[in-house]
Amino acid sequence: MKTKKKEIVFNEKTIKRLLKICDAATEPPWYFEEHSCKCCAYVTNKKGECSSNIMYVVNGFPGSWHENAIFMANAREALPAALKEIRRLKKEKCNGNNG
Repeated sequence: MKTKKKEIVFNEKTIKRLLKICDAATEPPWYFEEHSCKCCAYVTNKKGECSSNIMYVVNGFPGSWHENAIFMANAREALPAALKEIRRLKKEKCNGNNG
């Protein structure tokens, strides 16, 4: 049985909470790198360096491990940018500036 996904309300409290999580993570940029064995991938903050990895994503996890690692690497910069844009648009709407 599938569980119903909880809807996220992007109010200022939620935005602050999510940005705090982003700020606590390792500095961007993050990169996706596939291990030479093709059995796992890793997310790193130094392109081409396995020694500075942030996390491994191993084949066998539910879902697509390759795409999950790519998502994680890209989300590190995309999520904070999206949250800041939501905040900007809400402020613009409150100020009556509709573009």
